[in-house]
Amino acid sequence: MKNMIGAILFLLLLVQSAIGQKSILPPVPVFQWDDDQLEMELPDPEWLIEEGTQSLSVQDLQSGNLKDSKIVTGANPMNVTHNQPYWYKILLRSPVGNRLEKLSVNQIGGNGAFIPTVKEVRAYFLLDGIQVDQGLSGIGIGNSRRDVKHLFYPSLIDFDIPKDTTLTIWLKVISEQDFKGRFTTRWLSHRMDPTSRIMPNQINQMIKGSLIFMLLIGLFLWFWFREKVYTWFILFVIVNLIAVFLWSDANALIDYFFPERPIFFNLIMGWGDMAKFLVTILFARVFIDTKRHFPKVDKILVVSTTIFFTLGFIMTSTYSVQVHRGIVVPVWIALVSIVVIFGYFIFSGNKLARFYSIAAITPFLGILWVVLSTALGLDSIKQFGGIFIGLGPVLALGLAMVYRFKIVNEDKLKAEHATKKLLTEQNAELERQVDKRTSELSKSLDDLKSTQAQLIQSEKMASLGELTAGIAHEIQNPLNFVNNFSEVNTELLEELLGERTKEKEERDAQTENELLRDIHENELKINHHGKRAEAIVKSMLLHSRTSTGEKELTDINALCDEYLKLAYHSFRANDISFNADLKTNFNPDLPKINVIPQDIGRVILNLINNAFQAIAEVEKPEMVVSTKNLSDKIEIKVSDNGPGIPDTIKAKIFQPFFTTKPTGQGTGLGLSLAYDIVKSHGGELIVTSSIGAGATFTVSLPAA
Repeated sequence: MKNMIGAILFLLLLVQSAIGQKSILPPVPVFQWDDDQLEMELPDPEWLIEEGTQSLSVQDLQSGNLKDSKIVTGANPMNVTHNQPYWYKILLRSPVGNRLEKLSVNQIGGNGAFIPTVKEVRAYFLLDGIQVDQGLSGIGIGNSRRDVKHLFYPSLIDFDIPKDTTLTIWLKVISEQDFKGRFTTRWLSHRMDPTSRIMPNQINQMIKGSLIFMLLIGLFLWFWFREKVYTWFILFVIVNLIAVFLWSDANALIDYFFPERPIFFNLIMGWGDMAKFLVTILFARVFIDTKRHFPKVDKILVVSTTIFFTLGFIMTSTYSVQVHRGIVVPVWIALVSIVVIFGYFIFSGNKLARFYSIAAITPFLGILWVVLSTALGLDSIKQFGGIFIGLGPVLALGLAMVYRFKIVNEDKLKAEHATKKLLTEQNAELERQVDKRTSELSKSLDDLKSTQAQLIQSEKMASLGELTAGIAHEIQNPLNFVNNFSEVNTELLEELLGERTKEKEERDAQTENELLRDIHENELKINHHGKRAEAIVKSMLLHSRTSTGEKELTDINALCDEYLKLAYHSFRANDISFNADLKTNFNPDLPKINVIPQDIGRVILNLINNAFQAIAEVEKPEMVVSTKNLSDKIEIKVSDNGPGIPDTIKAKIFQPFFTTKPTGQGTGLGLSLAYDIVKSHGGELIVTSSIGAGATFTVSLPAA
């Protein structure tokens, strides 16, 4: 009998299958709404219908005609395939009738993480088996087609529920990505603003204002110090500010730029989080100066960050499970490496590294706040976690910047103190070396002065030697006259004495008078030539005498005339064939001026000697010595018609030891000493010359 009953039931099942897959769906509990609540989490569906190749309608579901679809039960979490429609049923009942209630359908991963990738949600509302309304939402549905345009709740659907009536809701859900988890449904009261669950407006504005204030501080510090670390701080604040604006104003942005592609919101949020992560790491490298303080760790950090950011960017840009499975391991390895590195920074002993690492983890405090407040049912304070997430890193790292400023200043003060100490020691050592070098330089200077004096004296003696050789003949002439007339006078005196020894009657008075007259005339000549020799000797003595350095009123015309003659006779003594047309053009009204006569005489003699040497080979040598009164100064010019001086030589002619004479024929000090003497008198010595047109040396001396 039992076997017969079993066979009959089996046949009935086959017939049922043959006539259209009629199924009796498992029962669904009725969820009673508590009107005191703003939102309630509905029980997760205990079963879902995985739609097959044949589409299902609400009528099919109501009648149990599943076609080639299948019921998925007992799998929580379950494997959800992207673009695969899933159906599940909800029964709602409310003691009061409400309008514009809302349903929010979401995806939760196996680890409890929220996955905002519900591509499409279609809701069908039935009363007593009759469809009364339907709704459409999801991140794959454009704003023009969805019930509620809200990116933080991308699958919101409006509905009305009558009082004390059971409302049947069939939900058709399609996921954008493969995942292992479950679908969840929340009932939101019409009295609740969905945006308030994200971040209250006051908190949002406070975070924005605080970030803008931090940005202004960063800009001020950058303009003041112009350091790289402040540039990165500004970039860090800007990225966080953009992220906050996206979270609070993404609805308007997406609605304006991509109204029919709300899925871009997920991409932008993902990219924003990656940008925040990247700039936090890069800022850390500059703030801590990891390249200098932790060179090996810095290399690992760069590699890990590159891997995490690149693969993380791919993960946030695609919903392919295959892609995620392929890169999730290296992503986690890179992330763990970064976390370990920051943990190492905390315990490294480097104050800046520790402070930055602690500041960087403040967003995790915000996440922990949200998790704990949710677990404890403290929804009223849960929103404050957004402060930690949005503002915490910037404020904490702002404090880190202040701390860094303090540390850097302390290091600078220590460095300055060490530098001052080092400078003091170096200055003391330098002073010792300077004293030693000064002593050596003083000795060298004394030696140099002594050598210079010897050179000057050598130049004087060389000049004197030339004069002595040249004027020997000039001195000899008057001496010869003196000797000759002295001998004649001796003979005349003997003759006179002879006449005087005669008897008075025999003496010839006329002869005596003639002898006396001749003797007198000879004495005058002896006196004249003696004075001439004396003058020559005095001139030589004046030239050779060491200068006293005292100025006296001097007749420049007489000085020029005397040294012209002295130099000429000296030059002729060396070259008897030398003859020159000597001209003087002395200003008779030239006043006497205060000079050191010996020094100015040497200047004039040197210029005249140089002129004689210049015209020695000229066919018709000429030289002019002139003086001029220019009221505030007097001018002495020595001009010749020699070959002239090239410009290349003119530029160096007054330099010490410069000479164009053959080796051994000049010291090169003559014009240099002349230049120094004129300068010491407050005057000026210049030369004008051109090739083939002779040369003119001009000495200007103050008249007063």
